[in-house]
Amino acid sequence: MSQAENKKKRFYWLIIASIVLLISLVLCFNGNSESKNNDLGTCDNPEQAFKETQKALMMLSTNVNVGIESVLYIREYEESKNLIFKKSINKKK
Repeated sequence: MSQAENKKKRFYWLIIASIVLLISLVLCFNGNSESKNNDLGTCDNPEQAFKETQKALMMLSTNVNVGIESVLYIREYEESKNLIFKKSINKKK
């Protein structure tokens, strides 16, 4: 792999990590402002706990998928931009 490809990969991973961190912070601060009581969400029924865990993971998955789609859109934009500029540079020569 070339150095430019490594930089692109690092850039994409940085974007993904930033999006995940941002989503985590939003969920964390949002959750703290809404729940004022000391109940930490413990469940007496294991089935209820399982359903609540699935619900939380589905919400997280949805947000991560949105972030990944954004990164894919950025990648497509970069590829298109590179293709256009490479062709326009070749035409000038």
